[in-house]
Amino acid sequence: MDDILKTQFEADLFILRRLANSDAKFASICVDYRDAVAARRHWTEQSELDREKGLQYAAIEAELRAEIEMEIRREKARLR
Repeated sequence: MDDILKTQFEADLFILRRLANSDAKFASICVDYRDAVAARRHWTEQSELDREKGLQYAAIEAELRAEIEMEIRREKARLR
């Protein structure tokens, strides 16, 4: 489990690990999220022209985060 995911979803770490280990699609979303965070950080630290790329990756990051959060909510509901 990546440190970015551990930090961002600390309260739901058990469910996050469970989903990532049992669902290949979810695990892929987590990898994509990690990569989007890294890309956003990289591009926002670059020149003014490159910051636009950072904004694009921030949008991708937000979409992937929403997907992860949705799956975590579904799993929590299923476990109740």
